[in-house]
Amino acid sequence: MNCWLNHLLEAVQRGEPCVMVTVAAVRGSAPREPGAAMTVTRNGVWGTIGGGNLEFSAIERARRQLDGSEPLTDGGDLCRYVLGTQLGQCCGGVAYVHYQAFSGPPPDWLIELRALQDQGLEAVLVSRQGHAANNHLVVTAAKISAMDDILVDSLNGAAAAARAALEDWPPGRDLLWSRNDGYGPPSDLQRFVLVRPLWVGDFRVVVFGAGHVGRALVRALAPLADQIVWCDGREGEFPADLPDRVRVKTGDPFQVIESMPAGASYLVMTHSHALDMTLCEAILQRGDQGYLGLIGSLSKRRRFEKHLLREGLSERDLKGMVCPIGVPGITGKDPAVIAASVAAQLLQVHETRVREASRTQRADPTGHG
Repeated sequence: MNCWLNHLLEAVQRGEPCVMVTVAAVRGSAPREPGAAMTVTRNGVWGTIGGGNLEFSAIERARRQLDGSEPLTDGGDLCRYVLGTQLGQCCGGVAYVHYQAFSGPPPDWLIELRALQDQGLEAVLVSRQGHAANNHLVVTAAKISAMDDILVDSLNGAAAAARAALEDWPPGRDLLWSRNDGYGPPSDLQRFVLVRPLWVGDFRVVVFGAGHVGRALVRALAPLADQIVWCDGREGEFPADLPDRVRVKTGDPFQVIESMPAGASYLVMTHSHALDMTLCEAILQRGDQGYLGLIGSLSKRRRFEKHLLREGLSERDLKGMVCPIGVPGITGKDPAVIAASVAAQLLQVHETRVREASRTQRADPTGHG
């Protein structure tokens, strides 16, 4: 997810001076992982670096920069926080936090990153401390763009490292790079490069049905999923205000199933049991879903199983259908309760897939098996 980019761009486009605060590296236990970020203005905060005294101190420092009581370093600066002795937090690790202030029109690199995100292209932003905000590198698999050739030359090593990172950037990797130290906190906090990935996430969810549970589920998933496709033939059922990641489809739901990439997750909860059944059948026939959840009871599952077996699906195929849905042990029927339980289950499934993919990549970095 790239919430930091959207939050930052929205503040800058409003003409509101702001500071982007990013966890750049962590040693030991910390509230959030490298890459967690928040945008701080004089009157608001979007995103989080984990709460507690670390976030409180970071917000205070960012606002001192905004009101001019603390000097700004051109291009951003880095602070080291010892969480136990310095901030009194029980996690006791060390967090390296990067600050960068923005005012005026959006810099070119920010506009370029948003365009790449809209095109579904991955990129890495490479920023050297002590350089102006519009002199950053945007690195993709195909090219490097920058405002001047001198910066490109001086960041050759970081750009090459960033390009390699597009192929393999395991969760939790530090964002700091220096020529002598590689990735990790630099020995000199005044000489470093921040390497910030912009991922095209693969946490894609299709929700069939815009009833009470469907609406609650989309609200619960909106901050979590990279993309939500919400399908219902009844146009009037959708709320007027939709989160950015949600795309509404009122046409043929089976075309939606055909269009989704492998690994997408599906939740079937329409107003019609007959439609639910045909949707489940189409998804299971594809056989490459990350998750298929069918709302309903165990008796509904057994009824569907009988039909699907008659249609030629196997017992093994049917193991790919989750019904009842949600985390075991949560039995509430309120839409918000169901939505919270199902969102948690989807996160479990997604994170398991991410870990397995990371293990596979480390075992066979060539991808040839």
